[in-house]
Amino acid sequence: MITTSTALSIVIISAGIAAIFKILFSSTGRLTIPGLNASWGN
Repeated sequence: MITTSTALSIVIISAGIAAIFKILFSSTGRLTIPGLNASWGN
């Protein structure tokens, strides 16, 4: 049986992964993390 917190964690992780894929596969983008700056575009 899945608890509510487990289900919520799965949803949050899935949304995060989907957002990462959307950013990576968009035509232009910029990713800024402390210590890492990445940008790409046409």
